Amino acid sequence: MLRCTKCQGRVFVDRVFTSDDRMELFCSMCGRRWMLKNNRNGFTQWLHRREKVLAKVSGGRSST
Repeated sequence: MLRCTKCQGRVFVDRVFTSDDRMELFCSMCGRRWMLKNNRNGFTQWLHRREKVLAKVSGGRSST
């Protein structure tokens, strides 16, 4: 689980603004948002692969 460095809240991927070349993350506690470019570092590439697997497993649908 990812934690926010500002408030230690849970960090989630915002799928609405995520694309193949960038990923937007947000903190559920303080509302902080930040963008990651997929080609910049290993962590971002790993996170992007995990998100694609999760979307494939869930069929691209939300749990609600």
